[in-house]
Amino acid sequence: MKYYTTGVITTTVTAISLLTRLWLNQGFDLSNPWLFWGVQFLFIVYYIIRVTQTFINWKPVGKLTKSHLVCSMIVEFAIYALGFTHGKYGGLFIFLCGIMLAAITRYRAGLVETKSYA
Repeated sequence: MKYYTTGVITTTVTAISLLTRLWLNQGFDLSNPWLFWGVQFLFIVYYIIRVTQTFINWKPVGKLTKSHLVCSMIVEFAIYALGFTHGKYGGLFIFLCGIMLAAITRYRAGLVETKSYA
């Protein structure tokens, strides 16, 4: 549960997507295909283990529900898939979406304190 609420899963997806994008742009997938696809496979296994662990150990925290987790998984899949594209501003888009998703998740979990100036 803590991996989801603190944004560790989202940050990992963002980092791997940016790394994948970098490797694809440099042709690393062609020069070292076993290493490239091995890292991708290990990441997918890590992601599945962490999400399964979160589902099994689910406890209500703040305003988070399981539907928020499913929506986060869809966005994280889109971020990961975007890592395989060759768009001009894809890296910036991956970075911004990852940071925003982690911040929104932390806010919904009640880990971000807001000040009222009223």
